This record gives sequence, structure tokens and C-alpha cells, in this order.
Amino acid sequence: MTGEIGDTLISALGNESTVHSFTEAREVIASFAAPEDTFYEVDIEFCATGEIRKIAPYDIAYSLAVEDAESRQFSPDGTEYESDYLITNFRQLQPGECIRGRVGFEIPKSSKPVAVSEQVTDGVLRWEL
Repeated sequence: MTGEIGDTLISALGNESTVHSFTEAREVIASFAAPEDTFYEVDIEFCATGEIRKIAPYDIAYSLAVEDAESRQFSPDGTEYESDYLITNFRQLQPGECIRGRVGFEIPKSSKPVAVSEQVTDGVLRWEL
């Protein structure tokens, strides 16, 4: 399923994901990026509204990727820069529960991001930038 930033996409299992934004990180966080890279943040909300197995925000963060114009996939940066980063949240979500937070990506300045994708049990959800 494909949409645009701000769209809520629903997996075949009935769970909802919304990428609210894809932006360059604030200067204080961006300063951690290597000189040849740009640090981006994805603001995502996930709602366990359908069939779920045990899932933690950490799992959601690592199911994301950023795709560039050359179809290269970039995985999340594994660092928690601020408390609303999902990367280090291990608490299990309960059915019907939602969580929103940020996930960071360090991407070469030579790359042009074109999409954010989420690998879900039943396929891929994709938000075009």
C-alpha cells in the first residue's frame, strides 16, 4: 500500500501506521552526523488496531527504511537522541494502543530520499516524499 506523508496506511492485518513527517533533524541532533551525511527524522504513529503479535516500539522503529532515488534502502540509526525516539522503547503494545515517536536516519548527502517504508508482517507500507 502506498500513500503520501500524513496518510494513514492500514496493513492487511488491520494495524494503522501514519508517517506524520520526514524532516532534517534539529541542529543539536544533526551535529552527530558524519560530515558527508545528513541526519533525518521520521515522525511515525503506529496503532495496534488489528491483529497483532507482541510488538514493541523498538520493533516498529527497525521495520522502517528510507529509500533514495537509486532504490537504495537506509536503516534507522540505532541511537536514542531524545526521549521520544522509539529505538530504545521495549514496552509491549497492547491491542488498541497507539504510540507516536521519532526514528533517526543518517543518509549520505549525495542521496535524494524519495520514500519511507515500513516492513509489516503482510507486506510493505510506503509513504512517498
